[in-house]
Amino acid sequence: MKLKTKLPLLLTSLVCIPLILLGAMAFVELKSAAEKSSVTQVTKYLEQVVAQTDRLVSTAQANVELIADDSLLHNYMLTENEDERYTLMQRPLLRKLKSIMKVFPQYYEMRVILPDGYEDLRLTSYFIANLKEEEEASELFISMGHDEHNEKTQFLTNPDNDKFSLYVSKRVDIINKAVESFNAAPKMRGYFVITVSLDAINKVLLDSPWSGGRFIITDQSGAAVLPYSAKTATDITSVYQALKQDSERPSSFSVHELDGESYYHTSISLKQGLWLHALLPENILLQYSRDMSWLVTIMTLSTVAFSVPLLIFLSHFQIVRPLNKLHHAFLRLGNNVELIQVKTSGDDELNELGKEFNRMSLKLFKSNEKIRELAFNDPLTGLPNRFMFTKHLNLSLESAKCDRGQLAVMFIDLDNFKHINDSLGHQSGDQLLHEIGDRLQHNLRSKDFCEHFSDSDMVARLGGDEFTVFLGELPSIETAEKVAKRILEIISQPILLGGKNYYISASIGIACYPQNGVTTQALIKNADIAMYHAKKKGKGGYQHFSDNLSRQNDEFSVIEQKMHEAVEHELFELYYQPIVDSNTHRIVSLEALIRWYDVEFGFIPPDKFIPLAEKNGLITVIGDWVIREACRQLKIWQDSGIVDIQLAINVSAIQLNNPKFAQELYQTIKNSGIIPGTLYIELTETTIINGEQEIFVTLEWLRSRGIRVALDDFGTGYSSLSYLRNLPIDILKIDQSFIRDINDKNNNVILSAVIVMAHALGFKVVAEGVEERGHLAFLVKEGCDLLQGYMFSRPQTADDITRLLLKETSEEESQTG
Repeated sequence: MKLKTKLPLLLTSLVCIPLILLGAMAFVELKSAAEKSSVTQVTKYLEQVVAQTDRLVSTAQANVELIADDSLLHNYMLTENEDERYTLMQRPLLRKLKSIMKVFPQYYEMRVILPDGYEDLRLTSYFIANLKEEEEASELFISMGHDEHNEKTQFLTNPDNDKFSLYVSKRVDIINKAVESFNAAPKMRGYFVITVSLDAINKVLLDSPWSGGRFIITDQSGAAVLPYSAKTATDITSVYQALKQDSERPSSFSVHELDGESYYHTSISLKQGLWLHALLPENILLQYSRDMSWLVTIMTLSTVAFSVPLLIFLSHFQIVRPLNKLHHAFLRLGNNVELIQVKTSGDDELNELGKEFNRMSLKLFKSNEKIRELAFNDPLTGLPNRFMFTKHLNLSLESAKCDRGQLAVMFIDLDNFKHINDSLGHQSGDQLLHEIGDRLQHNLRSKDFCEHFSDSDMVARLGGDEFTVFLGELPSIETAEKVAKRILEIISQPILLGGKNYYISASIGIACYPQNGVTTQALIKNADIAMYHAKKKGKGGYQHFSDNLSRQNDEFSVIEQKMHEAVEHELFELYYQPIVDSNTHRIVSLEALIRWYDVEFGFIPPDKFIPLAEKNGLITVIGDWVIREACRQLKIWQDSGIVDIQLAINVSAIQLNNPKFAQELYQTIKNSGIIPGTLYIELTETTIINGEQEIFVTLEWLRSRGIRVALDDFGTGYSSLSYLRNLPIDILKIDQSFIRDINDKNNNVILSAVIVMAHALGFKVVAEGVEERGHLAFLVKEGCDLLQGYMFSRPQTADDITRLLLKETSEEESQTG
């Protein structure tokens, strides 16, 4: 059955059946709605009465508190002479109480009751006979006396006027400072009582918003106490009885037959066993629902008579035809990749559906375009990504195999990008990467780049700060070198970040087809290996891949694996090189130097495995071991009587950048038990100067705890004498490259200036690499403090150094003896 047939039948059923059911259910629903509405209204009304009562009570309590603490009342109650109290003290007190009654007219009685129950003072706002001055047997006085609290609130019937009232009282405790000690406990002098009229509550109960509705307050026994007229009424006795029963189980609305009429009843707790009841006639609540039931019936029949034919007529033009259009559009959307749109007019649901279809179709079209873009392009730079580069390289290799052409892959890694990214923020880092990508793309596609140009050339970003370049149809390998030099040149140009110019360099690895690989994976891998060696040579350069580099890379991989084993089994050893006094040539300190012997490779030099450890993160573990081992050996020497020797350990930049390094170093030294100040650290010039401000703070913290700092290999980094004054160091170690060229006149001048400047700044000066007598003579002449080099001793094991130190100690003792 077609939609044009099913829809009229369906609409007729959907309209007629619900309307008929609605007519049948209208009375029930409207009755329920009326009940719920009445429940809500009555509940709110009851809550208002409760709130009004609470305000009446809280206000009276506050006023009783103020009056009971008033000095006039205190003076009155402390005056023991009755004549004086009544003639002199009573009149000002009464004036004040009257002024309060004017402000609060509901306070119709104020009294002062003595501890024995005698009513000493009574003030009323109108004439009320005082039927009983002695209150000692009254319910009010008894409850006040038995209550532990100073303040008492009660709802009771006033015996003087037979009105149900609110009593708020407070016990008055006073120290008679004239005859009693200031530290004495206050004594109870009596009670101050306010009687509050409940006429306002009574009026609210009588002024019911519902015709025939009744609001009544009952006490704990179920007897009506308000409104006052309810106490003497005789026509609703059955109502009271029902209220008395319900007061034991106050609940939501319930129906009662009272005096031959149905009433809805509910109640709410008021205060101190009082309950507020509401009784509403059922006919008042349901009159609205009865009127509405007839109206709904008429409207139902009229709607059925007119709506069915109209719906059948409109369904075809307003529903069936637009749905057919959308159906055909969906079929086209599923079978085509172009943008599909349907014509819409108006703002009804089907036209909105058509508009949503158009929006969905547009988003789907754009999403497909974006997916295609993301699948092949880097979102930050817009350059081809790894997938696109690999795919392009695969196709180019297939073509090169047929044409016997020559290709090249370049692997580019930015130098020190992490420093800029961390110091300036990721936003600046992204800006830098985008700029580098633009420069590579623009220059690679420019005819004036160099003589090489091919339509198949491609620049891609693999991720992070790594880029790749593909060069197709290479006439020679030298062409690749020219392209690499040009890339280094354009990258080294200043980049504007945050209003300032920054400079960055790159390291490039080059792998050519077919010399360095015939597969995509091999070319990218070998270019990466070449890049690593270019970076190792000093950054800012390029390196061709060779079989030797491959062997070195394999060797590094094996060494790296063995290094993990060496760390796990502590296969390292510390050697120690003496540092001597330039005048006495006696050993004053030692430098701890790590050594690693492997069964397969023999002794592996530190300059081979330390960079690997810094790269793979093992330097922290190795450095911790060096610190512990150095402290252990120094403690052995000191325990054997060699107490005037200091020991230096080398610390890498990675260790120093660890926020916990300083505290852990200090704790290790402290736990080892060595003499304070006998172990110090050596840092390279680049580590300190390239470090963040936090490094300076760390070094100052260490120095404040007796751990001195030596600047190692001075002259290999910035070599800025003016910069020295800002460095938190104690010892300056001149690099051996200065010492080797000591015969050079210019070098001598610089060396002399360094020593003079260091002494002026309060630094000790150590010269490294002293191997000849000429070196020694010059350094002694220029006042260099300490000397280190093969002329005095090579690095030796702990046992050899121990013998050397003991020998030197015995010689010194024999000379002094």
